[in-house]
Amino acid sequence: MMKKITAAAVLAVTALGSAAVGVYAASDLKLFVNGKPSPSVVENINGSSYVPLRAVAEMLGAEVKWNGDSRTIHIDAKDAHPEEASVPAAPAEAKTFATSIAVSSGPMRMQISKVILDPAYKKEGAPAPMKAVVLEVKVENTSDERLTWQVGNGKVITNTQEQINGSAASDPVGGEFNGKVIKTGKIVFEVENLDGITSLQYFAEGAYKEGYNPAGANITWK
Repeated sequence: MMKKITAAAVLAVTALGSAAVGVYAASDLKLFVNGKPSPSVVENINGSSYVPLRAVAEMLGAEVKWNGDSRTIHIDAKDAHPEEASVPAAPAEAKTFATSIAVSSGPMRMQISKVILDPAYKKEGAPAPMKAVVLEVKVENTSDERLTWQVGNGKVITNTQEQINGSAASDPVGGEFNGKVIKTGKIVFEVENLDGITSLQYFAEGAYKEGYNPAGANITWK
């Protein structure tokens, strides 16, 4: 845990063993570290106060090492474990559930092959990852008609009492189908509580023809 450094005046810390360049003036400033006086001399150079880094670090229980070959200074806190800090935490893994769900609205068909609970879903170009329920789907118009089915605008209701509309991160699997067209991809729903999800329901409005005339019923599945 970082310890505080207090001084009788605002001080700046110089690098270990560095030579200050400028106008030096004697200083009557006194240095206290965690309430204990330090015998170190506080120097005043060009109006700025400086204290020796090694003295302050060692009074805080830290270990100071100088590498002359690489000209680097290493300061390690008393209870620090730098080898552990350098290892990044493993990212949470997505959970994938294979399904064979099929729903239809008139001549339109949708097959859901996977339901994925992803703690860090990120569509290419998106600014940041998000917690998401992802449906991998295949949507097909089995007729020769021009139909529209907005399955990407459907919504999911989870057992955690969230109701979520399809995200802009979804693939363009819905919309207009001009005859026998097949679209595949993902429908993405951003959620707040992913860990608690054990079941969900999906709802979407039915397919329609030109002029918004219904071509099929609304759909729902659990």
